Amino acid sequence: MAHHQSDLSGESSVQLQIDYSDAYRLGAPALLPEWPVQTGPPSNETNGDLMETLVEIVAKKVQERGLDFDCILPCQRYTVGDTPTAADDTIYIRAMSEVYVNTWTPFLEDFVQVAHDLGFKGRIEVIDKRAAGGRKTFVSQCSDVTMENWPVIEKHAMDCLAAANIEWDIIMPANRGYWPESSKFTLLIKVQKSVTRQAVTLARNEIAEKLRPFHVEVEIMRSSALGPLRIGICQCKNRSRVAVH
Repeated sequence: MAHHQSDLSGESSVQLQIDYSDAYRLGAPALLPEWPVQTGPPSNETNGDLMETLVEIVAKKVQERGLDFDCILPCQRYTVGDTPTAADDTIYIRAMSEVYVNTWTPFLEDFVQVAHDLGFKGRIEVIDKRAAGGRKTFVSQCSDVTMENWPVIEKHAMDCLAAANIEWDIIMPANRGYWPESSKFTLLIKVQKSVTRQAVTLARNEIAEKLRPFHVEVEIMRSSALGPLRIGICQCKNRSRVAVH
């Protein structure tokens, strides 16, 4: 999981961790929730007046920095299937265009310190408005060479998962992205929700390294459901190839 850490100065400074693992999302001071994400009202643990104050501060600071945004929403953001806590309370910013790390990081560093000093326990998320609907699965599109190598690609993934003692439910080729033109050919793996996020990250990095010569993206989903899928050919645990809808 890619992140940037800064030690913000001050008597009540907070260790800032910026999650920039997704090219279309930034978050701080903790990791963003994995897709699929549920959005709901803030928890009762966070004072409503505090959330309103934070929204006002954000609006002022982004305007001062000339950052274009579509909306600022106080909410709670968490992975579907998780039990949300106050740490999932979120100041959600939908940006008008691509979310560049160098452009938004100074704002995040500034705001996170202010929010911490006010007692906010949640996070801030900035997302390209084109990605607000979440990552989607599209029909796989790849070269004939890649499909010829698919058994090898698949075996590398299975071996890495076995070495990490991770049981998988589905391994399939698919194009993954926020919209068709942004999607990339991906080895998509579905594992049980009980597998830890750290274990998934380590396994994904190991598989990605093994598959580097094949120019294939890797995504592992910890979820009780894969969400809306388009047709794809997949490898299931019974080793039969089926069409997934």
